Amino acid sequence: MHLKNIFSLTCFSLCLVLSAFAQKAATPPPTSTTSTIETVRRDGIDFIVTTNRKFNYVPIYSGDGEGSLLLLEEVRSEFSRQVEGINSAMKVDAWYGKGKPTKKAWTIKADADEAEASDPFYKVTKFGCCAASNAFTWYSLLTGQKVFTGTTNFVKISVPNTGGEALDRFVTFHSTMGATETPEQKRGKDVMGVLQYGTSKRNTHRIVVRSADPEWLEIGDPELGVKHRDEIKFAQYDMEQEVALWGFDGKNATTSLSDFTVILKWEDKGQIEIPFKNDAPVLSEAKTPAKIKLELATK
Repeated sequence: MHLKNIFSLTCFSLCLVLSAFAQKAATPPPTSTTSTIETVRRDGIDFIVTTNRKFNYVPIYSGDGEGSLLLLEEVRSEFSRQVEGINSAMKVDAWYGKGKPTKKAWTIKADADEAEASDPFYKVTKFGCCAASNAFTWYSLLTGQKVFTGTTNFVKISVPNTGGEALDRFVTFHSTMGATETPEQKRGKDVMGVLQYGTSKRNTHRIVVRSADPEWLEIGDPELGVKHRDEIKFAQYDMEQEVALWGFDGKNATTSLSDFTVILKWEDKGQIEIPFKNDAPVLSEAKTPAKIKLELATK
Protein backbone atom coordinates (compact mmCIF):
# COMPACT_ATOMS: atom_id res chain seq x y z
CA MET A 1 0.00 0.00 0.00
CA HIS A 2 1.21 3.46 -0.85
CA LEU A 3 2.71 5.38 2.12
CA LYS A 4 0.26 8.28 1.57
CA ASN A 5 -2.70 5.90 1.72
CA ILE A 6 -1.37 4.29 4.90
CA PHE A 7 -0.98 7.71 6.49
CA SER A 8 -4.52 8.71 5.46
CA LEU A 9 -5.97 5.46 6.83
CA THR A 10 -4.11 5.91 10.12
CA CYS A 11 -5.38 9.49 10.51
CA PHE A 12 -8.92 8.36 9.70
CA SER A 13 -8.75 5.60 12.34
CA LEU A 14 -7.35 8.01 14.91
CA CYS A 15 -10.17 10.48 14.18
CA LEU A 16 -12.73 7.72 14.73
CA VAL A 17 -11.17 6.84 18.10
CA LEU A 18 -11.04 10.48 19.21
CA SER A 19 -14.60 11.04 18.01
CA ALA A 20 -15.83 8.01 19.97
CA PHE A 21 -13.97 9.21 23.07
CA ALA A 22 -15.43 12.70 22.73
CA GLN A 23 -18.94 11.26 22.42
CA LYS A 24 -18.39 9.15 25.53
CA ALA A 25 -17.00 12.12 27.48
CA ALA A 26 -19.98 14.25 26.46
CA THR A 27 -22.54 11.63 27.50
CA PRO A 28 -25.35 13.53 29.21
CA PRO A 29 -26.77 12.39 32.55
CA PRO A 30 -29.87 10.17 32.66
CA THR A 31 -33.24 11.84 33.23
CA SER A 32 -34.65 9.18 35.55
CA THR A 33 -33.50 6.47 37.95
CA THR A 34 -34.97 3.64 40.05
CA SER A 35 -34.40 1.98 43.41
CA THR A 36 -34.66 -1.78 44.03
CA ILE A 37 -34.96 -4.35 46.81
CA GLU A 38 -34.15 -8.06 46.65
CA THR A 39 -33.33 -11.07 48.84
CA VAL A 40 -29.98 -12.83 48.42
CA ARG A 41 -28.95 -16.06 50.19
CA ARG A 42 -25.24 -16.45 50.91
CA ASP A 43 -23.51 -19.04 53.13
CA GLY A 44 -26.88 -20.14 54.45
CA ILE A 45 -27.88 -16.60 55.48
CA ASP A 46 -30.61 -14.49 53.91
CA PHE A 47 -29.74 -10.86 53.19
CA ILE A 48 -32.10 -8.05 52.25
CA VAL A 49 -30.33 -5.98 49.61
CA THR A 50 -31.52 -2.44 48.92
CA THR A 51 -30.17 -0.28 46.12
CA ASN A 52 -31.26 3.33 46.56
CA ARG A 53 -30.62 5.87 43.82
CA LYS A 54 -31.37 9.57 43.76
CA PHE A 55 -30.39 12.80 42.00
CA ASN A 56 -28.86 15.75 43.83
CA TYR A 57 -28.29 19.24 42.41
CA VAL A 58 -25.39 21.20 43.95
CA PRO A 59 -24.37 24.82 43.15
CA ILE A 60 -20.58 25.22 43.30
CA TYR A 61 -17.91 27.83 42.63
CA SER A 62 -14.99 26.92 40.37
CA GLY A 63 -12.10 28.86 38.91
CA ASP A 64 -14.24 29.99 35.95
CA GLY A 65 -17.10 31.26 38.10
CA GLU A 66 -20.44 29.90 39.27
CA GLY A 67 -21.45 26.46 38.13
CA SER A 68 -23.42 23.45 39.24
CA LEU A 69 -23.12 19.70 39.64
CA LEU A 70 -25.76 17.08 39.04
CA LEU A 71 -25.10 14.01 41.19
CA LEU A 72 -26.52 10.55 40.70
CA GLU A 73 -26.01 8.84 44.07
CA GLU A 74 -26.36 5.09 44.54
CA VAL A 75 -26.10 3.23 47.87
CA ARG A 76 -26.25 -0.57 47.93
CA SER A 77 -26.79 -2.00 51.43
CA GLU A 78 -27.09 -5.54 52.79
CA PHE A 79 -29.04 -6.28 55.98
CA SER A 80 -29.53 -9.50 57.94
CA ARG A 81 -30.89 -10.34 61.41
CA GLN A 82 -28.14 -12.96 61.69
CA VAL A 83 -25.23 -10.60 60.97
CA GLU A 84 -24.23 -7.54 63.00
CA GLY A 85 -23.83 -4.26 61.17
CA ILE A 86 -24.67 -3.15 57.64
CA ASN A 87 -22.52 -3.81 54.60
CA SER A 88 -22.85 -0.84 52.23
CA ALA A 89 -21.16 0.45 49.10
CA MET A 90 -21.66 3.77 47.34
CA LYS A 91 -21.23 4.98 43.79
CA VAL A 92 -21.65 8.64 42.77
CA ASP A 93 -21.56 10.03 39.23
CA ALA A 94 -21.25 13.78 38.70
CA TRP A 95 -21.96 16.05 35.71
CA TYR A 96 -20.84 19.69 35.57
CA GLY A 97 -22.22 22.70 33.74
CA LYS A 98 -22.64 26.46 33.84
CA GLY A 99 -26.37 26.09 33.52
CA LYS A 100 -27.67 22.60 32.95
CA PRO A 101 -24.97 20.06 33.95
CA THR A 102 -24.11 17.98 30.89
CA LYS A 103 -20.35 17.29 31.06
CA LYS A 104 -19.28 14.18 32.95
CA ALA A 105 -17.01 15.36 35.78
CA TRP A 106 -16.11 12.36 37.92
CA THR A 107 -17.16 9.08 39.53
CA ILE A 108 -16.62 8.13 43.18
CA LYS A 109 -16.84 4.58 44.53
CA ALA A 110 -16.57 4.17 48.29
CA ASP A 111 -17.25 1.75 51.13
CA ALA A 112 -19.76 4.07 52.81
CA ASP A 113 -23.28 4.26 54.21
CA GLU A 114 -24.35 7.85 53.59
CA ALA A 115 -23.14 11.05 51.96
CA GLU A 116 -23.56 14.80 51.96
CA ALA A 117 -22.60 17.38 49.34
CA SER A 118 -21.61 20.84 50.57
CA ASP A 119 -19.23 23.01 48.55
CA PRO A 120 -16.25 22.48 48.47
CA PHE A 121 -16.56 18.82 49.59
CA TYR A 122 -18.48 15.65 48.98
CA LYS A 123 -18.44 13.91 52.37
CA VAL A 124 -19.15 10.20 52.81
CA THR A 125 -19.62 8.39 56.12
CA LYS A 126 -18.88 4.79 57.03
CA PHE A 127 -20.74 3.81 60.20
CA GLY A 128 -18.68 2.15 62.91
CA CYS A 129 -19.67 -1.31 64.07
CA CYS A 130 -19.28 -2.52 67.66
CA ALA A 131 -16.63 -0.28 69.30
CA ALA A 132 -15.46 1.38 66.09
CA SER A 133 -16.06 5.09 65.45
CA ASN A 134 -17.73 6.46 62.34
CA ALA A 135 -15.19 7.34 59.64
CA PHE A 136 -15.56 10.27 57.24
CA THR A 137 -13.99 10.86 53.84
CA TRP A 138 -13.99 14.24 52.10
CA TYR A 139 -13.69 14.39 48.31
CA SER A 140 -13.26 17.53 46.23
CA LEU A 141 -16.55 18.46 44.57
CA LEU A 142 -14.61 19.88 41.63
CA THR A 143 -12.40 16.89 40.87
CA GLY A 144 -13.81 13.92 42.79
CA GLN A 145 -10.36 13.35 44.32
CA LYS A 146 -10.04 12.16 47.93
CA VAL A 147 -8.69 14.93 50.18
CA PHE A 148 -9.13 13.94 53.86
CA THR A 149 -10.27 11.07 56.04
CA GLY A 150 -11.15 11.42 59.71
CA THR A 151 -12.98 10.15 62.76
CA THR A 152 -13.65 13.76 63.79
CA ASN A 153 -15.41 16.42 61.79
CA PHE A 154 -13.05 19.07 60.43
CA VAL A 155 -12.33 22.58 61.67
CA LYS A 156 -12.01 25.21 58.96
CA ILE A 157 -9.32 27.91 59.27
CA SER A 158 -9.71 31.08 57.21
CA VAL A 159 -8.23 34.54 56.72
CA PRO A 160 -11.06 37.11 56.37
CA ASN A 161 -11.37 39.47 53.41
CA THR A 162 -8.77 37.90 51.15
CA GLY A 163 -11.01 37.49 48.09
CA GLY A 164 -12.02 33.88 47.63
CA GLU A 165 -11.06 30.57 49.18
CA ALA A 166 -7.32 30.52 48.43
CA LEU A 167 -6.39 30.75 52.11
CA ASP A 168 -9.07 28.40 53.46
CA ARG A 169 -7.57 25.46 55.30
CA PHE A 170 -9.06 22.37 56.94
CA VAL A 171 -7.85 20.07 59.71
CA THR A 172 -9.18 16.69 60.90
CA PHE A 173 -7.92 13.66 62.83
CA HIS A 174 -8.27 9.97 61.95
CA SER A 175 -7.81 7.68 64.96
CA THR A 176 -7.26 3.93 65.13
CA MET A 177 -10.80 3.60 66.50
CA GLY A 178 -12.30 4.37 63.09
CA ALA A 179 -14.34 2.11 60.84
CA THR A 180 -11.62 2.59 58.20
CA GLU A 181 -7.83 2.79 58.40
CA THR A 182 -5.25 5.21 57.06
CA PRO A 183 -2.19 3.91 55.16
CA GLU A 184 -0.02 4.83 58.18
CA GLN A 185 -2.18 2.75 60.51
CA LYS A 186 -1.91 -0.25 58.23
CA ARG A 187 1.89 0.00 58.26
CA GLY A 188 2.54 0.59 61.98
CA LYS A 189 1.11 -0.96 65.16
CA ASP A 190 2.23 2.02 67.26
CA VAL A 191 0.09 4.55 65.34
CA MET A 192 -2.63 6.29 67.41
CA GLY A 193 -3.88 8.29 64.45
CA VAL A 194 -3.07 10.82 61.75
CA LEU A 195 -3.71 14.57 61.88
CA GLN A 196 -4.43 15.95 58.40
CA TYR A 197 -4.18 19.57 57.25
CA GLY A 198 -4.61 21.13 53.84
CA THR A 199 -6.73 22.94 51.29
CA SER A 200 -10.06 21.97 49.73
CA LYS A 201 -8.09 20.33 46.90
CA ARG A 202 -5.26 18.45 48.63
CA ASN A 203 -3.85 17.22 51.88
CA THR A 204 -0.63 19.21 52.42
CA HIS A 205 0.54 17.86 55.80
CA ARG A 206 -0.02 14.53 57.54
CA ILE A 207 1.21 14.27 61.13
CA VAL A 208 1.44 10.76 62.54
CA VAL A 209 0.79 10.40 66.28
CA ARG A 210 2.67 7.41 67.73
CA SER A 211 2.99 5.68 71.10
CA ALA A 212 4.44 2.40 72.32
CA ASP A 213 2.22 2.55 75.43
CA PRO A 214 -0.78 0.17 75.15
CA GLU A 215 -2.91 2.49 77.29
CA TRP A 216 -2.48 5.34 74.82
CA LEU A 217 -3.16 3.06 71.85
CA GLU A 218 -6.53 2.10 73.33
CA ILE A 219 -7.54 5.49 74.71
CA GLY A 220 -10.05 6.28 71.98
CA ASP A 221 -10.89 9.35 69.93
CA PRO A 222 -9.67 12.78 71.06
CA GLU A 223 -11.45 16.09 70.71
CA LEU A 224 -10.04 18.15 67.86
CA GLY A 225 -9.78 21.91 68.32
CA VAL A 226 -8.08 24.99 66.92
CA LYS A 227 -6.90 27.78 69.22
CA HIS A 228 -6.36 31.39 68.11
CA ARG A 229 -6.06 34.42 70.38
CA ASP A 230 -7.15 32.52 73.52
CA GLU A 231 -10.28 31.20 71.81
CA ILE A 232 -10.66 27.46 71.11
CA LYS A 233 -13.22 25.90 68.80
CA PHE A 234 -13.65 22.15 68.89
CA ALA A 235 -15.01 20.09 66.01
CA GLN A 236 -18.59 18.93 66.39
CA TYR A 237 -20.15 15.90 64.76
CA ASP A 238 -23.18 17.72 63.35
CA MET A 239 -21.73 21.16 62.67
CA GLU A 240 -18.73 22.61 60.85
CA GLN A 241 -16.56 24.91 62.96
CA GLU A 242 -14.58 27.83 61.57
CA VAL A 243 -11.71 29.78 63.10
CA ALA A 244 -11.14 33.17 61.44
CA LEU A 245 -7.63 34.62 61.78
CA TRP A 246 -8.73 38.23 62.21
CA GLY A 247 -5.22 39.31 63.15
CA PHE A 248 -4.31 38.90 59.47
CA ASP A 249 -7.50 40.47 58.07
CA GLY A 250 -7.09 41.23 54.35
CA LYS A 251 -3.52 39.94 54.09
CA ASN A 252 -3.58 37.60 51.11
CA ALA A 253 -0.43 35.54 51.72
CA THR A 254 0.33 32.13 53.21
CA THR A 255 2.31 33.91 55.93
CA SER A 256 -1.11 34.95 57.24
CA LEU A 257 -1.78 31.30 58.12
CA SER A 258 0.15 31.65 61.38
CA ASP A 259 -0.19 31.89 65.12
CA PHE A 260 -2.86 29.26 65.60
CA THR A 261 -2.57 25.93 67.41
CA VAL A 262 -4.19 22.60 66.65
CA ILE A 263 -5.16 20.69 69.79
CA LEU A 264 -5.93 17.00 70.33
CA LYS A 265 -7.49 16.58 73.75
CA TRP A 266 -8.23 13.43 75.73
CA GLU A 267 -10.25 14.05 78.91
CA ASP A 268 -8.31 13.22 82.10
CA LYS A 269 -5.32 12.06 80.06
CA GLY A 270 -3.73 15.13 78.50
CA GLN A 271 -3.49 16.87 75.17
CA ILE A 272 -1.26 17.54 72.19
CA GLU A 273 -0.64 21.11 71.03
CA ILE A 274 0.82 21.74 67.57
CA PRO A 275 1.55 25.37 66.56
CA PHE A 276 1.23 26.41 62.91
CA LYS A 277 3.21 29.19 61.23
CA ASN A 278 3.33 30.19 57.56
CA ASP A 279 0.84 27.48 56.57
CA ALA A 280 2.82 24.62 58.15
CA PRO A 281 3.09 22.78 61.48
CA VAL A 282 6.07 23.53 63.70
CA LEU A 283 6.68 20.14 65.33
CA SER A 284 9.80 21.37 67.11
CA GLU A 285 7.54 23.59 69.24
CA ALA A 286 4.76 21.05 69.77
CA LYS A 287 3.73 19.99 73.27
CA THR A 288 2.95 16.31 73.85
CA PRO A 289 2.38 14.03 76.84
CA ALA A 290 5.11 11.58 77.73
CA LYS A 291 5.24 8.44 75.59
CA ILE A 292 3.76 10.19 72.54
CA LYS A 293 5.77 11.10 69.45
CA LEU A 294 4.88 13.17 66.39
CA GLU A 295 6.31 12.87 62.91
CA LEU A 296 5.48 14.11 59.43
CA ALA A 297 4.34 11.31 57.17
CA THR A 298 6.51 10.61 54.18
CA LYS A 299 4.83 10.89 50.78
